[in-house]
Amino acid sequence: MRKNRHRPFRSNVLMLPVLVFCIGFLLHCNRPSPNPALAAFDGGTVLEAEVIDHYLLSTQYKPKVQPSEELFHEIARQKALDKMMVKEARAQGLAEDSLLQVLVRNQERKAVFYKYMRQEIISRVVTDSLIRLFYANYTPQYAMRYIIRPVVKSSTPAFARSQKDTIEIVHRLLNSGEKFEDLANRYSQDITTNRKGGDLGFVIRESLGDASLRAVMDTLKDFTYSKPFRGYEGWYILYKGEKRVVPVPAFEAVKDRIWQTLYRTRKHLIRQQVERRFEELSEKYHYRFYPASQKILWDKVGVKNNGSEYQVVDFSALTEQDLSLVLASYDGGLIRAAELFENRKREPQTLLDFTERFTALREQHLLGQHGLESGMQNDPEIVQQIHSFTESLLRSRLLQSAVKDPANARTDSLRQTLAPREKPEELKKILGQKYFEFERAGKAQFEEQLLKKYHFHTLDKNFSRAVKEAGRRKEEQNKKTEKSAPAQTRSK
Repeated sequence: MRKNRHRPFRSNVLMLPVLVFCIGFLLHCNRPSPNPALAAFDGGTVLEAEVIDHYLLSTQYKPKVQPSEELFHEIARQKALDKMMVKEARAQGLAEDSLLQVLVRNQERKAVFYKYMRQEIISRVVTDSLIRLFYANYTPQYAMRYIIRPVVKSSTPAFARSQKDTIEIVHRLLNSGEKFEDLANRYSQDITTNRKGGDLGFVIRESLGDASLRAVMDTLKDFTYSKPFRGYEGWYILYKGEKRVVPVPAFEAVKDRIWQTLYRTRKHLIRQQVERRFEELSEKYHYRFYPASQKILWDKVGVKNNGSEYQVVDFSALTEQDLSLVLASYDGGLIRAAELFENRKREPQTLLDFTERFTALREQHLLGQHGLESGMQNDPEIVQQIHSFTESLLRSRLLQSAVKDPANARTDSLRQTLAPREKPEELKKILGQKYFEFERAGKAQFEEQLLKKYHFHTLDKNFSRAVKEAGRRKEEQNKKTEKSAPAQTRSK
């Protein structure tokens, strides 16, 4: 009987932890999420943070655009559509398309290449110690000018001699009393400084990228000019002017600016590093160039063997078959002619453009391949970048097949109907307007289909909190933007 008397007590003791857990669980469930969903659909959500970030980014320079539930409903809807399009594209098998996969791999290699350049090439030239050296010599600064007659690798011996002869003539004119600024304006071939009398501004020795320039600057007295001397980019005469002592700002305040200056002035050293690395990797990856393929292209666009590298070339004559030609290969990939024409804004216009684009492309391939082999593609930043690129590509392919292709088909059908009775210019105008209408209507219809298919809906109870939080952050953003704006802009 004594044992039975204590049994209820033990039972209550055992139930106590369960009761505490249940109360804690209920309290946790009732606590609002720090990042609640504003919209949901089959297989996904749109979170508050996504909507607020989109709003702040799109209104960064629009301080008067305040958040509202109506605006946030539209943003949430568009965010959801972007995600549903990716799901639909994958469901239709577009992610398995071999061409799309090639584009993704190429983009990954490019992203790795840029990281490789920063980490393996540029950092070996623009070192932390060089940045510190620049900062240590931040003051005094000197007003420097120069006159340059460039000589490059491709210059002929005759041209190099003529440049040397010219700079010596300039030196004699200086000795006869002519002004440095006037001679720089007449003879210097640096288009960024010659109209300013060769003015480089106030600089320190480390601001000058060429070691020859730095050495000559050290030997010059104030308000004197040098004898002609050979530097990395040609023949120079350097002038050292006024000296000024300036306050030295905190290192962190100027570190990035110093890096930019060193990167700009050391580009020739960076180029040397790239060329050496390319030669090493050419052997490692068995790089091979195919001149026969290039000759096919040259013949197609009418380029002669002795043609000038500055000759303007009409590459529009090249067909898809021509562009599929392999110009080079290596262990890990091929370089096709089409890659030189991917960026329409940077398409080659001359033989020199073509050569420079191909040189940059082959370096990108081999250095990028080495980066891939080193595992740089696993860097979180690159992973996210490729993820975003892939999703953007999938959406583009889906819209092409679901919206743009049908709009093109309807426009072509209309063209056949209108062509016999409309003038060419009027027909072009009508068809352009009709295509725009077909595409807009098709896109709206397709989006509605996706919203229904994936059961899109908004979670209205969460919007007021999101708008309030966005309003707070917008106020902070406006204050930061106002502080960073130039004084004359704020005074308006």
